Amino acid sequence: MKTRLLAAFAALVFTGPALAAGVPGYLTDSQGAIVHNNYGECWHTGFWTPEMAVVGCDGKVAEAPPPPQPMPAPPEAERSTLSGEVLFDFDRSTLKPAAVEALDDLAGQMQGYDEIEEVQITGHADRIGSDAYNLRLSQRRAEAVKSYLLRQQAVSADRVQIQGVGESQPVVGCEGVKPRKTLIKCLTPNRRAVIDVDVKRMR
Repeated sequence: MKTRLLAAFAALVFTGPALAAGVPGYLTDSQGAIVHNNYGECWHTGFWTPEMAVVGCDGKVAEAPPPPQPMPAPPEAERSTLSGEVLFDFDRSTLKPAAVEALDDLAGQMQGYDEIEEVQITGHADRIGSDAYNLRLSQRRAEAVKSYLLRQQAVSADRVQIQGVGESQPVVGCEGVKPRKTLIKCLTPNRRAVIDVDVKRMR
């Protein structure tokens, strides 16, 4: 009889707060905390079901959080070097039609990549003339190639490096070739600008 009276008293005292506390199936106090009996067990309302069990009551334990998902690896970059070469007339730094065509082809290849890392343009000259003159001529040839690529918007100016090396890196020597006109023709491969483009494409 005493036990039934205590249960009835608890039901009268806690039914209102339990419904307002938002913890379905459990009696709660005025602060919203679940009430425990003398055995430390959470006190149920009359409509409690096992599906209503909450963490800390009726053997319910907190579920382990899912393991963190690994960050996706950034795409790898495929690095390549595009190369080009253009030739110049004797004692000239003006681009010939064939040179323009070669540079247009190179610019088209460059546009197929995600990023241009660097463009290195090296101008060359043949051995006819003084070292100082040929150095300046080779620099003008490198500058002519750079200017064309910039006009074509193939690369930004800050990515381009140019240098002239004069006659120091010949492709052919043509030793003993005469007369002068024949020598000039023989040395044609040395009157050039070489373009190396470091490009990157995301895989």
